[in-house]
Amino acid sequence: MSVLTVIRQYFSNPLNRQRMKKEITTGIVLSIPLIYLIYSIILNQKLLFLFDHLTLLISIAITIMFALIIFFNRSISRFEAKLFLFIIVIWVVFQAMTLAAIEIKYDNLRNGYFEQYQKKLNYQSSDQLNASWDIVSNYREGYVYYDSSYYTPNRFLTANELMIGLNSFFNPLLSIYYAGFNGINKLIVVQHTGRCGEFSDAISYLLNDITKLKTRSIMLKGVGVDHQFPEIQIGDTWFVFDKTYTTAIEPIKSVEYAAFLKRTDFPLYVNITNMTSTDHHPDIFKEHGFTPDSLKKG
Repeated sequence: MSVLTVIRQYFSNPLNRQRMKKEITTGIVLSIPLIYLIYSIILNQKLLFLFDHLTLLISIAITIMFALIIFFNRSISRFEAKLFLFIIVIWVVFQAMTLAAIEIKYDNLRNGYFEQYQKKLNYQSSDQLNASWDIVSNYREGYVYYDSSYYTPNRFLTANELMIGLNSFFNPLLSIYYAGFNGINKLIVVQHTGRCGEFSDAISYLLNDITKLKTRSIMLKGVGVDHQFPEIQIGDTWFVFDKTYTTAIEPIKSVEYAAFLKRTDFPLYVNITNMTSTDHHPDIFKEHGFTPDSLKKG
């Protein structure tokens, strides 16, 4: 007797078919989140961000279960209805927990830095520049710097078009929060992990929220060069706050940055005409002390 014949005889029995459906449903519910939980732990993701992963997988599991029900064309039992309702509740709760955890952690972090900033200004006779730089220095102390192969939570969410689409469709509450309520910026701040890009985005958002001063991120890309750093405007002057690399000791005026790089980091300097900013300022070159013509002459 062939294997196909045995399989055909097994599934010809209605009880066997029903048993298999339940086993498939149970396997989807239990195995996928468990496997992904182990995968997330291997990546050293914190428990806070596992919620986002789990909500995505739970919602995918719900979709697969409903698809199986429709495929097999049968009604669901009372037990299965309760199981689906329980899973949906867990799905919503996980999204709410993730959202609340990010908000609470960000507010605690922001309030601590705000008190530090006010103390510097009011009681230690500091100016806005030094008080802002102290925030950057303190944030940098606990910042974990990883290379581009490490998947931080924000990179997991925006890794590619597929992940963006999956999260938007299967995690609607979190997607709305990330896109419409500065949630992705707050996530980057509280994750305290990444490269220069995450650090720049975190500092730009955090300083703007605390000081209410204008901030932006500057991108420099070229041959062998891929760097990003934050800037803050105090009065009419922009300052480079590149604590992770070029201005690790102290900030400098943006208008002096080209000359500074020419002395200290020539690979960045030769790619400076590739500079762009998040505020898309038309005079970004002049604001950093150069024009393409002046570089040719120099």
